[in-house]
Amino acid sequence: MEASLADWLRDRQRSMLRQMVKLVSKPGILSLAGGLPEPELFPTEQLAAAYAKALATDPRALQYGGTSERLKEQIVELASRRGIRARPEEVVLTTGAQQGIDIAVRSLLEQGGTVLLDEMSYTGIHQTAAPRTPEWLETPVDLEHGSDAEAARELLDQRKLEQRAAPDLAYLIPDGHNPLGVSVSEERRQAWAELLARHQVPLIEDDPYGLVWFEQEFAAPFKARIPEWTLYLSSFSKILAPGLRLGFMLVPEALAERIGVVKESGDLECSGLTQRAVSTVLEGDFLDDHLNHVRGVYAQRRDALLEALDRHLTPFATWTRPRGGMFSWLELNADLGIESVPLLERSLEQEQVAFLPGIAFSLPGSGAADRAKRSMRLSFSTLSPELFDGAVAAIARQVEQLATRHR
Repeated sequence: MEASLADWLRDRQRSMLRQMVKLVSKPGILSLAGGLPEPELFPTEQLAAAYAKALATDPRALQYGGTSERLKEQIVELASRRGIRARPEEVVLTTGAQQGIDIAVRSLLEQGGTVLLDEMSYTGIHQTAAPRTPEWLETPVDLEHGSDAEAARELLDQRKLEQRAAPDLAYLIPDGHNPLGVSVSEERRQAWAELLARHQVPLIEDDPYGLVWFEQEFAAPFKARIPEWTLYLSSFSKILAPGLRLGFMLVPEALAERIGVVKESGDLECSGLTQRAVSTVLEGDFLDDHLNHVRGVYAQRRDALLEALDRHLTPFATWTRPRGGMFSWLELNADLGIESVPLLERSLEQEQVAFLPGIAFSLPGSGAADRAKRSMRLSFSTLSPELFDGAVAAIARQVEQLATRHR
């Protein structure tokens, strides 16, 4: 059967991210690697009651049934918290935000087309677009202000000067960036919006962490700025539970039916039972209290990680100080000559501490490969605050030993 596989699949492997997650998830490992929400924050009681209610009162919950109109209204209300004005007719439900990426890519990207994205980005976009063998246009990202709109402007202006087509799509994670933990500044956000609209480049805006902010709300997303050029993606994975496998897209209303056809070709529809349960949980005031609790827990863990980094790694690295989400990105000083993959191997073997090497988030042949090789993603979502100091101290010990060898 192997010879019968489609050409694009024959040499494909699971992403390095997935391979690394499997490697660092063994029992006994103190892990800063996972990108998972904290299970203790899942509203299990509320969901159990909501599922029971749906099963007890509506047998159609187990039938084919399309999209819950009430849930679409609630998603519009949820989007308004991010400053987005939408209508239920613009909502397309998805089986998690990852399916939203797949639908958006299949809807926008031609075979051999062009994708504009950050030089380090969520691997889901790499995997989804790769079968179409695109040209990748990478833009730099700094650890304070986020994606570089000026560099993107130069890329797009040069393409126009050369009479080359604009990219088929751009992909951005404006807030709580995975893996970088940075959020795009207001100035750059507005510059990006004007640039994409001027060049008529559709944007896939991936916003899974938009409601997981800490001290203050994130700035308005692109969907609130250039709605006609934005396919907005989010999900209930980070604010309720990922096992629900329920997400949503907000798309220009004129495209909603055709985008829905792409969704239908994949899995027909999302679970009617889950739609009813989530809709029940969203009724009333529960979500406000729940989100405040989620933000408080993650903010405390973020603070514990940053304090540990300040204490143990200040001479050796720089890192992001996230205003929300679940990640911080750390870059070892270039003069140390240390790469994060061998550092991970030593940390696992000698310290039983894990993180994800930055190279897992860059494309093969990327101009950012050197930077990625000396970087790591640190997740603060699932460790108790008291564990961060020991975990970071263990990594620092290995950094010091490798730095001494290099000298």
